[in-house]
Amino acid sequence: MDPITGIISIQNVTQFRSRYELNVRVSDGRFATVAPVKINVKENKESKLKFTRETYKAYIQENSSVKKRLAVIAAVGNQVNDLDPKLNSQEISELFAVNSETGWLKTSQPLDREVQSEHVFKVRAVDGGGRYCEADVHITVEDVNDNPPQFSSDPYTITVFENTEMGTYVAKLLANDIDTACSLSENQQPLFLFPVFLPLVLGGLTAWQNEREAEIGPFRVKRQMIKGKNIVLTRINGNIVYSLVDSAEGFFAIDENTGVMSLERALDREVQSTYELKARASDQGSPRLSTLCQVVISVLDINDNPPVFEHREYTATVSEDVAVGAQLLRVQAASRDTEANGEISYGIISGNEHGMFSVDPRTGKCDIFVIEPLDYEVSHEYYITIEATDGGSPPLSDMATVNINLTDVNDNRPAFSQEVYTAVVGFLHFFVCEFIFSFSVCPLHSPPLIKELCL
Repeated sequence: MDPITGIISIQNVTQFRSRYELNVRVSDGRFATVAPVKINVKENKESKLKFTRETYKAYIQENSSVKKRLAVIAAVGNQVNDLDPKLNSQEISELFAVNSETGWLKTSQPLDREVQSEHVFKVRAVDGGGRYCEADVHITVEDVNDNPPQFSSDPYTITVFENTEMGTYVAKLLANDIDTACSLSENQQPLFLFPVFLPLVLGGLTAWQNEREAEIGPFRVKRQMIKGKNIVLTRINGNIVYSLVDSAEGFFAIDENTGVMSLERALDREVQSTYELKARASDQGSPRLSTLCQVVISVLDINDNPPVFEHREYTATVSEDVAVGAQLLRVQAASRDTEANGEISYGIISGNEHGMFSVDPRTGKCDIFVIEPLDYEVSHEYYITIEATDGGSPPLSDMATVNINLTDVNDNRPAFSQEVYTAVVGFLHFFVCEFIFSFSVCPLHSPPLIKELCL
């Protein structure tokens, strides 16, 4: 009822009755009176049963409470006293309900946009005569920031060679957010601009891209926005920003927009072979949600360290009668590299021209063996050079010298310098103890022994 003119109009056409009884009160500010008003509704034989709209559209945030009002579903027609809108499926009936008296479409349970972002269904109304009509209902579930980003892997396992140059990309982390990535704003970096011209059409603003489909609409705009304002489409809930909780003392960095990790400092596997970091992916919703993942970076070895002998010179003293096959000495080299780069083989590169000694190149430890009989009387000292070579490409090596001293054993009898000695002595000049001649005995192990013969 209009308070000035007193005209009574229809306010709600959800359900008609054949008769309405109202009490109308009128007042001049001091005195008042009440009068009854009776309204009889006549049947219109030509009236068809129909909903007030062919399509009902409503929007609801996914975190809205149960029994949230969405829209008024109303139908008009004959015998309206029996009108009762019904939902067309059991599944929809579990999510939504229509009040048969008020026509309000409400939620029956919480909605989750990540499960289903849009609900499209039909409502049916049947009058007392058995006639029915249908209308479409489109419910759009709007996103709220209720899901943190999720990394595609946790942990990330990354390998990088220790000679990788600084600035090189070593990995790309990827996180996804099932929340939507676009929202309308007024002051953020734009993806698309939509000028606003009043009056706005109630029901929403839809943005379309002509070249191909783009999932960017529809969006609702406040009517109170100033004419001429630009509507900015920005990425909010689903826009992911990457960061490192621990950059491993500045060795690594990450691009906050792409998730690409790069090397910032030179690596040395021999100093540190593994780095364990924490990466964070944050969305731009309100409140911001984030998640962490572990990043394990293993530094791969290159052949940058040659083998090194424990000593530059080695000395061994053995008896000349040492058995063939006996081990004389063990020398060893070590490498800071790993795997093939750290596998060392040995060889004699000089001083073994007569093949008296050998080494086993496969043991990882250089054992020097006697492979031929030794003879102090032939040579009582040997100088050999040992080379240690790693398995890298190209191979690196180191050298050491080994001095082998032989000690003599009594394995040779003394021998006269000649088998027959002859001396002529004159008879007339013979005196007792007179010198006749001298002879020598030559031991092989000592200087000659000289003896004199006297009569």
